[in-house]
Formats: sequence, C-alpha cells, structure tokens
Amino acid sequence: MPRILIGIRDSDNCIKFNKTDGAIIRHTTYGCEIDVFDYSIFHSVLKEIREESIVFSSSDEQLDRIKRDMDDKSLIIYAFTLFNQERYWEYHELLEKIWRKYNGKIKEFIQCLIHVGVSQVKFQLEQPKTANTVYLRTMEKMRSLVTNDEFQLFPEKFAYPIKFDEKQLRVILESEIMKNII
Repeated sequence: MPRILIGIRDSDNCIKFNKTDGAIIRHTTYGCEIDVFDYSIFHSVLKEIREESIVFSSSDEQLDRIKRDMDDKSLIIYAFTLFNQERYWEYHELLEKIWRKYNGKIKEFIQCLIHVGVSQVKFQLEQPKTANTVYLRTMEKMRSLVTNDEFQLFPEKFAYPIKFDEKQLRVILESEIMKNII
C-alpha cells in the first residue's frame, strides 16, 4: 500500500491523530508529520485539518517520479532541501536510490548520510536514546570516511534538528567521495 505523508503546522492537530490506527506521527519543530497507508485515513486527516495548517503532502508516487527524473547531483541537493525541512523520511528515500548504485566508501558515506536522517526520525518518534545511539555510531563511521574539515560539518553530539546551510552543502558536494558520485 502506498505511503502518503502530510506535514502539519499545528501541534494541537497532531494530537488528534496520535492514536489513529494506520498512521505514524513524527513530531517536528513546526508541528508534525503524519504517514498514512490508507486513503480513507488520508481523507479523514484532510477533513480534520484546516488547509492553512498543511505544510506539505507527498506520496511514494511523487518520490518515485523524482527519483526517476533527477540526476544524482540534483537528487542529492533536493534530498538536503528535504532534510532541512525536517522531511527526513523522504530524504532517506531519495538517498537510498544513490546508495544502491555504489560500493565501498561511496556506499558507506551515503549510508552515513542516510543514518544522520534516521537519527532525526528516531527523535521525531520520541525515541531520544535511539536517536543519540544511531547518531554517535554514524559519526564514528563517518570519521573514517571523510576529512576532518568535512567531519566538522556535523555536530559533535546529537542535535535536533540538524540543518545544513549552502556553504556546508557545498563542502559535502565537493568532498572527494561525492566527486566520485556527481
């Protein structure tokens, strides 16, 4: 069954759906993100929420189209745009397409980028210990893959939300490992 994502600006609206079967709620700094796997739940969510409270909606179909239509560099840039919007699940989905293509250090590096997003998702799911563990393990692995300057782009300790500005993204895109991808 396809996944539909809805970003909602108002935290009070998120509480309404916390116990809904067939929905996963992830808390964000702007409100929440709801994953639904059933169109009837999607429609009931839309009935309950004022249109101006909806930040975005997305689906597996849209992500598949993006993965098909974008080259790797554009896909990575767009993935980081989603990351900065706290849309970590979609970020993960897009990077996974690239991850599947490579081996060795490139694959490990992309996997680390994915796991940084996973740590953020775990925090959104109110699992802070797991978020911290995933992040620290990822940073251990990352340290062996990138230069010290590149490593410094990531917080030393887990933080939520992590954001990457244009300069930081440029350093990531111009890293030795990324040059082999894009």
